[in-house]
Amino acid sequence: MKMLTVCALLCAMMALATAQSKTDLVKRVITCPYGWTRIYRSCFRFISTPKRWTRAENYCQRLGGNLASATILTDSVVLDAEATTGKASCGTWTEIKGRCFQYVPTIMKWAQAEKNCQAMGANLASIRSIEEYHEIQMLMKRKTYDQKTTWVGGFDAPQRGVWFWSDGSTFQFTHWCPGQPSAWWSQHCLQINYGVAKCWDNAKCKSRLPSVCAKKP
Repeated sequence: MKMLTVCALLCAMMALATAQSKTDLVKRVITCPYGWTRIYRSCFRFISTPKRWTRAENYCQRLGGNLASATILTDSVVLDAEATTGKASCGTWTEIKGRCFQYVPTIMKWAQAEKNCQAMGANLASIRSIEEYHEIQMLMKRKTYDQKTTWVGGFDAPQRGVWFWSDGSTFQFTHWCPGQPSAWWSQHCLQINYGVAKCWDNAKCKSRLPSVCAKKP
């Protein structure tokens, strides 16, 4: 059975600061290599590629570490599942403003994307502030090195011009592009990252786009 691996760099890089005078205390500074995250006195790196245990251990050793032991993980440490961005309560999803987000690169129609999110216990993402929007954009950029037009949970199918979020939250914050939402028929679903300004646009729900899901921790 294949398992996801978590690597722990057991021999952390350590350095002693130079004393400025005889009365100065020399402090021990623990640092981690680039790409690793320091938690307490160990360095961790999350590897998302599934590997068998033996191959996972060999891979960790090539990186200068070993598979993380239960002792290290429970030594007053809660290991971040994504090592840098997510929180333990979100698992492999990314925590943003108290919710868990997941970018789905598979292109789907809006209704299919919403159904896919629901299968994961989530909904297409609602967006509640400009700060949250920018963090969602950064999540997408980390995953794809791009910011393509993407489905989120906004729709106005029940009543044209009255927008809702599929998770039932109040539709208050908006970031529409100039002249949007347009009055064209059949454009009832919300796509983000539209145009040069990377703002919001209403699009045909039958268009196939990647999506962002969100759920509570």
